[in-house]
Amino acid sequence: GNKNRALKRRNDKTSESVLAWFHELILTADKMPDTVDYMLPAQSKQAVYKWYMADVAQHPTVYRPVSKPYFNRLWRQYFPYVKLRKYLRFTKVSAVVSCE
Repeated sequence: GNKNRALKRRNDKTSESVLAWFHELILTADKMPDTVDYMLPAQSKQAVYKWYMADVAQHPTVYRPVSKPYFNRLWRQYFPYVKLRKYLRFTKVSAVVSCE
C-alpha cells in the first residue's frame, strides 16, 4: 500500500543515518568469540529503536528520525549479526565467571 511506497521513496541519507548509528553501536556491543554476532544489552528491538530516537533528539544534525518498521527493516537487512542478549538477568553472573 501507501506505506510501502513511502518506505521505497526514503532519502538515502535517512538510511545512511541509521546505518552509521549501527556502526557506532557495534563498537559498544559484546562481540561473541565463537561467532560473528554482536550482542546488545537490550530486552527488545523496541528498546534499541528508542536508543536511536534518543540520539536523533540529541543530535538532530547527525541522525534522522525514521519509523520503527523502517528501522527494523534496515537492521534485518544490513545488521543481522547484531542481536539481543536473550538472558539479560544472567549477565552479572557470566561477568563474574569470566573474571576468574
